[in-house]
Amino acid sequence: MIAVVIIYASTGLAKRSIGRLRPRFLAVCRPNVDLDACATLPLYIHDYNCTNPNIDEVMDTRVSFYSGHAVDSMVAAMFSSLYIHARLSRTIFSHAVIPLLQFGIIGSSLFIGWSRWVDHSHHWSDVVIGQIVGAVIAWLIVKYVAKMFKLKKISGESKSQTP
Repeated sequence: MIAVVIIYASTGLAKRSIGRLRPRFLAVCRPNVDLDACATLPLYIHDYNCTNPNIDEVMDTRVSFYSGHAVDSMVAAMFSSLYIHARLSRTIFSHAVIPLLQFGIIGSSLFIGWSRWVDHSHHWSDVVIGQIVGAVIAWLIVKYVAKMFKLKKISGESKSQTP
């Protein structure tokens, strides 16, 4: 539950404060500008009005950085992979099963991020940063909240133990 709060707060803050335009912004906004003025030299147009009457749709195209889907999927994938490593590493006798499970889980998360880039919902950098942020959040939750990999003293020596 703490991961959901962290994801929601960090993603909302980044999207509202940075406000990067999505790749499909011009198609959704349909600004009323004369593009012939840009034909000869690069020109940044400050004053424009969107002709799309759906304000919610236009506002959604102003919050690209960073991808919420990439963060959500990577937090779930990393947490699941680390949980499998911590809990199942001693119970499954085959050394190939756990890495295959982890590969499938992480690969699914990467596919979700890739799909957000391919459908022009985000720039590639929005997806990459979202996945990095998601991996960091999952690691912090695993290490400091769930404490899956804590050290225990055994006979006066410190050894890594998984519960």
